[in-house]
This record gives sequence, C-alpha cells and structure tokens, in this order.
Amino acid sequence: MSLTTENPEGITVSRFIELSLKRASVTLLIAFALVGGGVFAMLNINQELTPDLEFPIVTVITQAPGASAEDVANEVTVPLETAIGNVNGLRTLNTVSADNVSIMVAQFDFDHDMMQAEQQISSAASGASLGDVAGNPNVSRLNLNQTLPVVQASLSGDLDIPELERIAQQQIEPELRSIDGVQNVDVLGGLTRQLLIRFDPEQLAAVGVSPDDISNVLQANNITAPVGDLGDGSESRSVRVDSGFRTIEEIESLIVGVTDPDPPHIIRLGDVATVEAEDMPAGSISRTNGLPSVGIAVTKTQDGNTVSVGNDVIELLDEIEATLPEGVQVDIILDQSVFIEEAISGLSRDALIGAAGAVLAVWVLLLSFRSAIIAGVSIPLSVLFAIMVLYFQGFTLNILTLGGLAIAIGRVVDDSIVVLENVYRHIQEGDDLDTAIVSGAREIAVPVIGSTLTAIGVFVPLIFASGIAGVLFRPFALTVTIALIASTVVALTIVPVIAKFWIGRSVLGTQPKEEQDTFLQRIYTPALRWSLTYRFTTLAIALVLFVGSLGLLAIVPTTLLPEEGDPEFGVGVSPPPGVGTTEEIIELAIAGEEVIESLPNIDTYNTSVTLGGGDDVFSLGRALTGGGTRGVDYFIQVDEDADVPALREEVREGLEALGDDLQVSLQGGGDQSQSQLQVSVIGDDNDEVREIAAELLVLLQDIDGLEELTSAAAAEQDEIIIDVDPDAAMGAGVSAAEVSQQVRQLLVGQDVTSVRLDDERQEMSVILTADVEALDTIEELGSLLVGVGERSVQLSEIAEIREESGPAQITRQDQRVAGIVQGQISGRETGEVQSDIDDLIAQLDLPDGVSVEYGGAIQQFDEGFEQLLIGIAAAIVIVYVIMVIVMGSLIYPFIIMFTLPLTAIGALAALAVTGRPLSLAALFGLLMLVGIVVANGIVLIDFINQLRARKMSLFDALLEGGRLRVRPVLMTAISTILALLPMSLGLTEGAEIAADLSIVVIGGLISATLLTLVVVPVIYSVIESARFRLVGGDDGGNGGGPNGGGESSPPPSDADSAPRMKPASPIPPLKRLE
Repeated sequence: MSLTTENPEGITVSRFIELSLKRASVTLLIAFALVGGGVFAMLNINQELTPDLEFPIVTVITQAPGASAEDVANEVTVPLETAIGNVNGLRTLNTVSADNVSIMVAQFDFDHDMMQAEQQISSAASGASLGDVAGNPNVSRLNLNQTLPVVQASLSGDLDIPELERIAQQQIEPELRSIDGVQNVDVLGGLTRQLLIRFDPEQLAAVGVSPDDISNVLQANNITAPVGDLGDGSESRSVRVDSGFRTIEEIESLIVGVTDPDPPHIIRLGDVATVEAEDMPAGSISRTNGLPSVGIAVTKTQDGNTVSVGNDVIELLDEIEATLPEGVQVDIILDQSVFIEEAISGLSRDALIGAAGAVLAVWVLLLSFRSAIIAGVSIPLSVLFAIMVLYFQGFTLNILTLGGLAIAIGRVVDDSIVVLENVYRHIQEGDDLDTAIVSGAREIAVPVIGSTLTAIGVFVPLIFASGIAGVLFRPFALTVTIALIASTVVALTIVPVIAKFWIGRSVLGTQPKEEQDTFLQRIYTPALRWSLTYRFTTLAIALVLFVGSLGLLAIVPTTLLPEEGDPEFGVGVSPPPGVGTTEEIIELAIAGEEVIESLPNIDTYNTSVTLGGGDDVFSLGRALTGGGTRGVDYFIQVDEDADVPALREEVREGLEALGDDLQVSLQGGGDQSQSQLQVSVIGDDNDEVREIAAELLVLLQDIDGLEELTSAAAAEQDEIIIDVDPDAAMGAGVSAAEVSQQVRQLLVGQDVTSVRLDDERQEMSVILTADVEALDTIEELGSLLVGVGERSVQLSEIAEIREESGPAQITRQDQRVAGIVQGQISGRETGEVQSDIDDLIAQLDLPDGVSVEYGGAIQQFDEGFEQLLIGIAAAIVIVYVIMVIVMGSLIYPFIIMFTLPLTAIGALAALAVTGRPLSLAALFGLLMLVGIVVANGIVLIDFINQLRARKMSLFDALLEGGRLRVRPVLMTAISTILALLPMSLGLTEGAEIAADLSIVVIGGLISATLLTLVVVPVIYSVIESARFRLVGGDDGGNGGGPNGGGESSPPPSDADSAPRMKPASPIPPLKRLE
C-alpha cells in the first residue's frame, strides 16, 4: 500500500487542495487567525534560559557537628545508604562523608517521577537509625529553573555586615517579594548573632563546677511563663513570671556553685567563663570587589517569566539603591534576563537574516520576486504556529526552543518551494493558471508529505532517549516538528491560494519547449548523461569520497558540548580536605582577591567562602569532586575587550601560586562542566582503593591535556581518639556514650537557651562551649570534667587520649568505597584524552573486585554519544519504513537511503575546515540530516517513477526526471543553507549548540545534494537494470546509456515493471475566484 493523492473512500490530498482553493476566503481567514494567535503567543510566552528541566537528582544532606569524616561515614552515611538503597528506580547513589556533614546524591532516570522519588527517599531517611551526632536529613530535588537565581546581587559599602544584613532583610527583601513571579528572596553571607559563654576547663575543674551545672543554672533562671490569673471575678488579670536576662552583666553575676565551707566561697559565672555577644559566620561568607558584602538571591515561581521577573527586580533594586545610606551600593552579580534577551535577540536576528537568504535564493533561481514572496510566506506562518502550540502547551521560549525555530526556518520553506516551482513549471509549459496550480500542487503532494514525515520521523527516537541527549534535544526536536507540520499544511493550502491571486502567465510568461532549459539544466544534464553512461566509475568516485571523509575522523576532535565564549567565568579554590581553619580560609579568599584585582579587564567579581556546611551549591559540588566542603569560589565578570581564555589562565596561575596543595578549578568562559575529569577506583577494601587511586594519580600526570589533578582518596588529617574505659566511666556515673555526648557538647557547643538583651535588636541563642584556645594539648583536653554531679572526674581519669591519622574524606559509590581522581581537560578534546586514559588503565594490575570507572565529562561524553548514535540508527530504520509506506515499494526507499552516506562527506569536511569538534550538537545535526537529505531523493525518485509510468524508457526517465527536478532540489538545498549560514558563524552568545548543528547540516547538505543528483539516478539505473535481467522484458530503451553504451548495457525490459506511482490525471480548469 502506498500513499497517493487519490482515495475514493475519503478526503484525499487532492480534494483537500481543491477545497482550499474553492474556499479561498476561508483559507485566508484561517491563515490570518493563525497569525493573530501566533502574535498573541509570541508576546505572552514565558522566556527562559533553558526549558523547565528537573534533573533526576535528589540530594540528602545531614549535618553532624563535631563528627570526623570516619564517624560521619559509620554513623550517618552508611545507615542512610542502607535505607535509601532500596528505593525504586534508583540508578546511582554517590556519597561523601566529611567532617561535620554527610552528602548524598541519588540519581534516577530522566523519565522517573521525581516527586515520588523525593517522598520515598525522605521517608526512608527519616526511618534510618542514625548516630546521636546527626541532625535531621535535609532531602531536596534539583530543578535548575527554580534553584538557580534569576538575579543575584550583593550589598556592600561602609557599614558593617550586621547592618548590611539588616538593610537587606528589612528594606530590600520585602520589596522584592512583592514582585509578581518571585518565589523566594534569600539573604546570603550574613552573620548569626549569638551569645557565647566560653568557660575555662582548668578553672571549672579547680572549683568543682561542671558544664552541666552552668547549663542547668542558665535554663533555670531564664524563664518567662504564665502562672495563672488574679482577680475577684469582676476583673481578672493574668500573672506571669518574667525572669529573663536583660544584660550580659546579669548573666555574668549568676551563681553557678559554692566551694566547700571553711570558708565558703560563691562562684559566679563571670569567674570561670567569658560572656560575649558575637557575630558568627553562617555556612558561607560573601564579598564583592574585595569588600565584605551580603548576597541577595532572587528565584522565580515555576510559571514565572525569567525575563520579566529579572527586569522588574533590576528596576526595583535601582530604585532602592537611591534610598540607601551614602556609601552603600548594590552590585548585580548575575542577571539571567540579560543573557536570555541577548541570546533571543541574536538568534532572532540570525533567523531573520536566514529567512531573507532563503527568500533571496527563490528569487534568484525563479527570477520572480512574487514567487519568492509567496514561498517566504511559509516562514512566518510556520514559526508563529509553532510558537502558538508551544504557548498553549505550557512550553517556554528558551535557548533550545528558539534554536529549534531558527533551524526550522531553513527547512519550512522547502515544501513551499517545491510546490511553487512545480506550479511555475506548469504555467511556463502552457497550462492555464487553475490547472497549473491544482496539478502542480497535487503532483508534488506525495513527495512533500513524505519528505515532512521523514524529517519528523528522525526525532521519534528522542521521545524514548534518556540522559543528557534526551534532555537537551527533546524540546528542540518538538519545536522543529511542529514547524515542519505547519509548513506542509501551508505549502499545500495557503501557498496555492496566494499563487492563484498573485502570479500568472502575465507574471511568468511562457517559453517554447526547446528554450525551457535553464542555466542549471544546461550544466547538469550533460553531467547526468555522463554519469548514467559510466555508472560504475561514478559510484567508485562516490565511494572514494566517502571512505576519504571517514579518514577525517582522525583529525576532527570530539567533545561533549561546544564551548561557550561567556564574558564571565568562575574559579574555585579548595585546600586539601580537612585542612584549614575558618580564619585561614578567609585569609585565602582575601589573598585570591588581591590576585584578581592585579589583573586587567576585570569588571567586577564576587567571592563566596564556604565553611563546610555542605548545604550550598559550592560546597556540594566541591565535595562530590573530591575537594572537601570548604573553600573559596570567585565569579568574575570581565570587560568586553578582555581576552577571556588568556585571562582565565592568568587567574589560575596566580591562585595556584598561593599554595602548593591548593586545588584550582575553572568553570565558564568556554570551559564548562564538560572539561571536568573524574576517574573512580571502585572496590570494597578502603586501603586497597586508596593505594590504587594514588598510583593512578601519578600515572595520569604524564597525559597531555590534563591539569589540576588531585585525589582526596589518600588525604589524611590528624585526629584525637578518646578511648573510654567503661568501668572507670561507671564510677563517674556515666557510660561511654554519655561521655561522648558530654565532650561533644563541650567542644562543639551546646545551645542551652535564648535571650533578648536590651541593647540587641534580635533574640540570640546562648551557646555554652569550652574555650577551645585553652585546649592546645591532649593534657588540657584531659582536664575536662565529665560525669554526674559530685562524681564528676577529669576525662583523663576514665579514658586514654591519643593522636592518630584518619581519612579527611570518605567517598562511596553505590555503597562501595570509591577513590576519585579529579582534574580538568584543557587544550585537548575529551575523546582524545579518554583514549590515552584507556591505554593507561589497561596497564594497571587491578585486584579482583576492583574496577575503574569514568565520571564527569567522559561519562557524559560516552552516554551522550551512545544515545545519539543509537538514535541515528533508529532514525534510519524509521525513515526507511516511512518511505516504504509513502512510496509503496521496498526497492525505491532502499535506493534513496544511499544518500545518507553522502552526507558524511560534507559534514565531516565542514567540521575539519572550520575546526569545530564532533559534539553532541554535531551528532544531532547528522540525525537531522537523515530526515532532510532523503527529501530530495523522494522528490527525484517520485517524479522519475511518474515519467516511467507514462511509458518513458528508463534512461530517458532518469535524464528527464533529473533535468526537471534539478531546480527544486537545488532551491531547497540553497535556501536551507542560506537560512542556516548566520547561525553557523556562531556570533550569537549562547547559541553555540545551534552553530555546531548548522555547520554539520550545511556541509552534509552540500555534499548530499550535489551527489544525490548523480549518484541516486545511477543507483536507480543499476538496481532497475539488475531487476530487468532477472524478470526479463523491454524497458523501451537501454539502461546503461542512451544507445546501450557505457560501462554496461543491460537488457531491455518492459515499462510495466516500473513502480505503480499513480500519474497526475487531467483536472478541468477552475473558475477564477473573485
């Protein structure tokens, strides 16, 4: 069964075309309605940086203050792994145990229900049996559009941080929350006001007062509570006890103990401890341009418009800044709306230029301005229809959907060109206008529909694709699909209607048959005649070109995604895990700022100092890549004239010079996460894994293109071990667990109560802790009093205290020990580096049960390429099946499939000439080419079959079919190439994916089009000649050449063996519509 233009049992394509012409006013009215709906959608559709992507990741962060990495692993991480490991659909589970925090990342497939996954993990985590040191696990899932701020600003100036924080919280935050579409406003990098009571352990021991005594006294004397009512019935008044602290002096004068009589002596809190209100840093510290600052991060609601929200926030911040105290300023660190507007503006500009180029191609090749305008009508109609569908389906206009529209412009005009060119030819051959329009449109309807179906069919595998390929290109493919469907409908309905009103013989004129050959036909026809005469020489030339193009794979680099030339970049600096106090990390941050300030072309920079909480994006990413949870991150914006790659290198070198053990990692400015290397050694024995990871780290140093190689697997830190004697502890009235809890409260601090002092603006927590500076030695630690009441003893009396080395960080993957080697790929492509690493790993003598696995860029590279290569293979099968259905033949679609290898010749040559890598975007371009290039083959083969069905010989049908179809084939190819050319230059920021894709499509389309015009007819001739030999008969001519010459002279065959493509039947002329 084949798809034809006639079907007496229903509404056929021909009748559909005729109906649109007979009801021209209705057709045009529908077109105007679509334009109106598209304009409305374009003005109201949400604009985003990316689609609403929810990555299938759930994080579980559990704080464990005072716990070492090993304790966190044993008491927190492993129990959580056991509980979470059985959650349905879990793909991988990566965990990091560091000092004070456990970090878990659970990853699922992209089609998984992440809301359900979050609920299941939260339920499992809450039921896990964790150690006493652990807080409640914080479970959350990752959604970029709701997690990343739309606008991030900083507030800095002459005021101190508490005052800046007060301004941000009381003056700025409420105003920003009132903006429509704002979901949350977070004030970052502020300080927490606390009342710290630091006691001297030696003084406590000398007077016989324990920390518990102090805690009990504070809680007993800081109380505000109702105690009843007082009244005689007619009047009642409530009575409450108000014994809250009002000043620090009141707290210092509290009696916490009395010495033995003879003589008795009262011990007040001020005698054994200091009491001070201090501003303590939270999980992170913010600085801007070298000055302390407070960060302000604004996120939007799920249905909020990033551009409108961003613009409203910036406008309001400008108004607020004018009211701030002198010397206080607001700096914009990140504004997504600017990037989105620039990207959308650039892509729109490229699309308009491309559309103009496509229309120009029609004008030049048809020599008719009106025809060019009519063909160009399909561009705005198709694009507006696609935007309207996206809007009403809840999609957004973002980099990917807009890129899809821009790419589609190069294809949507093709259908109208083919239809219009056929109408044009019929008119110039002498047909009256009505007959020319109906016959021309109907004659070409099947190949047009078939071409569209094949172009759409290549995207079917993406519906089922998972991983990064599916996430990146599914919205892109959906947009192109909608536009292509619209273009086909426009070409078969609206274009004939407009042509009926606007063109005719008076516009195009007529030409005698012998004068109808165009310049293109006069060049092409002799070339085709030669190719059909020397068929196997032609095929040999095509084969040599194809094999030669495969050799280009050796010089074309490979990478995950094309690099972006952003005018900003980030730099992370991490000390070895477990190294560096809070003060030392802050000093490191300031030293790095001095390096940045000394360089030219720096516009502004923001510094984020993470102090190990693990609950922010910086410490989370740092921990997962083996860099601990503490460090410094700089976000640097540069001038337009800056040489970003060179500046990045200067920053990196300057920061590396600050310390030999520092890990410096670069992000942005053309080097995204795709440049991150991660190689994991997986096993069950911790010592074995750490040893192999250390060996691998040394070997990787010799590979070119790898920088900043580090591994936390072998990192160690000094630990003090307290080995409690259970019997001795019992004498003090406590167990080993209670000793652990008491010591932890002393060193970490105990939140005993809260107060609101008269000279403070807010309520403060009262933290009771030992004066850690007084505990410099094991002996001083041993002097701490532990136990119950009068039975309290010094810690050294009931425990052995010694110093040992322990792991600074413990990493696990899927509940097995992992030793991660981390680095950056620089100066070489991912595929090349992976090949060298594979050779190196093969040299390792791995014990049983130990494996080496890739993560980071190489894992994404392998998964992404595998998914798209499978998609290309599936697309080829789908396209073939569609062509079989459309053409009703197994042989002719097989002939057309020979166009696919021809695309590789130009695609790989284009990448080699431009120096662009073979990326996921380039592979997606090859996927699109599968659907694009067969369209020309369908148009050509379909017309050849129509000619043969009219009793024309094989050779003459091939020659005449090629001669009459060379113009529409070249017109569609040239219009597509010109439409894609502006994007291929890569001048639009953020459109690098579209640039790589365009380069591949342009190169592949050039080679496939030129070779299709000669190779496909030759293969058709060879296969049909072979079939004639098998079945016998007379073709009415010779297969190999015009007179039986050439390389082969097949026997004649019967023309009835030609395909049963139904010829166009005569249609009576229609009356001109008024």
